[in-house]
Amino acid sequence: RERERERHQKYKITSSHLHQLFEDIHWLVLLVGYTISDSWTEGTASIPSHVTDYLARLEDSFSVEAIQRFISEELGQCNEFKGNHVHGAIFGLLELAVIYQDLLSKGACHFLSPQIYSSLMWVLARVSASYLMPKEHRYAYIPSSILLILGEESLVGRWLVEFLLEKVISGLVFFVGESTVASDCLTLLQCLSRNSKISTILLQNNNFKKLLEQFTSGALNLPSTECRRLFGGSLITAMSHLPCSDHPDFLEKAFGRVREMTIRQLSEPTVREVSSSPHTTNQILAALDTFHGVTTGLVTKVVDFVLGDEKTESSTCQTPTPSGGASAPLSADGANYQYLARVEHLLRSVFDMLVPILEGCVELMRYAQDQAPITRTVLELFCCISDSVILHIDKNQTHKLYDICYKLLKCYSENSHRPGIISLEVGVEDAKYDSMLLCLRLLSHLCSKDFLNFDMPDEYDDSTSKIVLIGLDKLVSHIDLDLLKFPKLSNEFFKLITFICEVYAEKVSNFPETGVDQILNMLQVGLNNYNEDITFYIFNAVSALSVYSTNNLIFRKKLGQIIKHTIKLISQQELSAELYDPAADMVFSFICKCREEYVSVVNEIVSEQSDPTVRECLRTALSALMPNTNTEVTRKDKSQFSKIFENFAINVYGVCR
Repeated sequence: RERERERHQKYKITSSHLHQLFEDIHWLVLLVGYTISDSWTEGTASIPSHVTDYLARLEDSFSVEAIQRFISEELGQCNEFKGNHVHGAIFGLLELAVIYQDLLSKGACHFLSPQIYSSLMWVLARVSASYLMPKEHRYAYIPSSILLILGEESLVGRWLVEFLLEKVISGLVFFVGESTVASDCLTLLQCLSRNSKISTILLQNNNFKKLLEQFTSGALNLPSTECRRLFGGSLITAMSHLPCSDHPDFLEKAFGRVREMTIRQLSEPTVREVSSSPHTTNQILAALDTFHGVTTGLVTKVVDFVLGDEKTESSTCQTPTPSGGASAPLSADGANYQYLARVEHLLRSVFDMLVPILEGCVELMRYAQDQAPITRTVLELFCCISDSVILHIDKNQTHKLYDICYKLLKCYSENSHRPGIISLEVGVEDAKYDSMLLCLRLLSHLCSKDFLNFDMPDEYDDSTSKIVLIGLDKLVSHIDLDLLKFPKLSNEFFKLITFICEVYAEKVSNFPETGVDQILNMLQVGLNNYNEDITFYIFNAVSALSVYSTNNLIFRKKLGQIIKHTIKLISQQELSAELYDPAADMVFSFICKCREEYVSVVNEIVSEQSDPTVRECLRTALSALMPNTNTEVTRKDKSQFSKIFENFAINVYGVCR
């Protein structure tokens, strides 16, 4: 202690010196990360072309022995790589991680900067996504030095995966409560788990198994929503590379205990006491966040497949024969199909695992909807699950999801009269906005089942339209002008209404009168008060509804009022020229299917003018839009009418005042 005190006095190390040192290291680490890897999103990064060109010029000077010495000496001095700056930078980052872990193990956590460790984990995630076992089909050329060090058959591969995993665990253990550090550590873990080769190493690693045991026992402290979702996503992403036969065992091992505890807490009578038990509430929210991450992780794997990151390019894949004999070569397309089938099997297994929890969440909303965090977390989970699995689950599972979502929306609607959804951080209006936006997104996700439905007609049913229309009916009464002043919510609302009117136009036109009134009144409100995007949605909706309004006189008259208002906007030059084409499509569809109502609209517009010359001018221009005979709404006719309508807009400019 005396020697340490003397050394401290000799060099006069102060807190300001340490702060400056940590600040410098932080920026150097970020600089290295940005220099040797391209920008990334969602865990995908690539090796910049200037790096591959630089390494290609140094191929002859590449030293395998230097790498071996570096590893055998447990990350020695970086001057081994003084002739190759890229290798030196990468292993310099690893050496910094070793120094930090050594200090952490000696109890110096309070002395170290969490920001540096967080930045280091973020950069290592970025670098590992670029360099560690890179996808060779992404590049025209990869220097052999990268493949020899970090490729699938590399000298460093398995060692580096285990090294990075060890640093992830150190960050979670030593920086407890530091959500930024935990988030960046788990981002690194998620990057590792997305690679099929790396995930195999992870699942066999003892440290990974211990981390999983800590999670299942509740001993792993994940300080934020983002961290819990990242961890759940990392587990399921690593698992997605396993054979289908291993899925049930791993799901039970990883999530069985959390699932059973959550189901127990969401069952009667425990769920009634949630609002009065903050500890139970926090446990439920943590579990729901984890399951949210699980479903998000599976979506990531489907996206990887679509983008080609998980597609097999080799034709040497092997698959067992049905008889269990020798394996036969599997084509690249066959391997790709097998991989996607494996992910879909996992999606269905996860959905079955979550059904009891989703049902319990409906009861939770019934008793705790006045708590904003619970409402937001439950609705976010439902949105995520509906978005993730809707196109991959079978017919029975789809009906189950619709049934649960209907109960949730019904419960939300029935309990929205409460004066709640209030917290210290969020006001009533903001919380209502958040929850309503999530409900609309939930309905939009459910619609995608019909939008992308490729089933044969005899296999098709209208369950989607029922849940979406009934769900919208439950929500419309709670949406007012105060909520629609939020751009995101108004955009989502009118986009959903337009989609429903286009896809289920016939059903909407046969709605009960009160339901039709609500939808058409909202379309009228949107046309009067909002931006061009919403006006575009409304024109498309009215165009679709006009085609199916022939048997409903009241419905046709209400559509006529929207047509009348649109014509007035054009004549007063209050409608953007960019909207003339969708306006023309709408007016043409209405004229073709509602000819008598269009004549009434013309008479109303003309009668409102006091000047006889203006009346005659308007009558002539509006009558010229009407074809001589009834016609069908075809693409060719619409195109011809669009030109006529553009001339009409020019001729009537400024006529109506």
